[in-house]
Amino acid sequence: MKRLDDDTIALTQEELDNLRDFIRDSLHREWDHYTDHHLTKTSWEDGMRRMNPEMYDFANQITTI
Repeated sequence: MKRLDDDTIALTQEELDNLRDFIRDSLHREWDHYTDHHLTKTSWEDGMRRMNPEMYDFANQITTI
């Protein structure tokens, strides 16, 4: 990671991919924990999104970079 100015940083593709993977892994764990305690018909992807919609969408945006 490199600071370009006070409001901007630069990440390598590997760092960006690691960030995306961390977010998705965290959402996966949250959803997995939820389904250990509740029965649901919600799909895995929809469930992960339900755990934290902002972070789920952010991880998907990272995928397009």
